[in-house]
Amino acid sequence: MVAALVLVLVAGVFSARRMLSWGLRRVTASALAAVPREVPTARREELRRRLDCVVRLAERGGVDERRLGELARACSDAAKDRRVSPGELERLEVLAGGLCALGGGELPN
Repeated sequence: MVAALVLVLVAGVFSARRMLSWGLRRVTASALAAVPREVPTARREELRRRLDCVVRLAERGGVDERRLGELARACSDAAKDRRVSPGELERLEVLAGGLCALGGGELPN
């Protein structure tokens, strides 16, 4: 993952915002993939919707970068052992939901 980020930086193909949203999309996808199967589908889908909302806001530049970094670190930490704990899941839900709401984002149906 680090090599991919370095390659993108060196190539200079993406703008900073686009690179940020690309990295955020990757780390959120990793966290979602690590959510245990026993978590109800509705809860998993709600987390996906919240994370997607934050990614869309980041693409438009409508998110506090410090809080966005906090969410990205939480996603990375949750995905580290390839199994999101109940506490990590709750933290991801709260952070993503809060960022989406603060940024004025709307959750898709």
